[in-house]
Amino acid sequence: MGTNVRTAGIESYLNRKSFTIEEVLFRVKVEVMAVFECPFCNEILEVKPPDKLHTAFSFENPIQNSYYGKIMKKKIECPNCKKTIAVFWYAPLEYFSRL
Repeated sequence: MGTNVRTAGIESYLNRKSFTIEEVLFRVKVEVMAVFECPFCNEILEVKPPDKLHTAFSFENPIQNSYYGKIMKKKIECPNCKKTIAVFWYAPLEYFSRL
């Protein structure tokens, strides 16, 4: 199995004999992405959440008392059909029950 360009640097770094957790956290950046289909043309979209707290999304307002804090409404343009999609980002309560 080959190594792609994105993971080659990480693998060579992690193959060292010793490293500290600070070095790993400094060098390795993990980005969370949400993946969904455009409701108009079914194009697959990868979208970055607005922050670390608002990781759940919906195309409609979430059910009352199913989220923590405020809802963030963002508009995304589909690169395929050019239509605007309203995405509601929120912090699900399940996240806080695990802490």
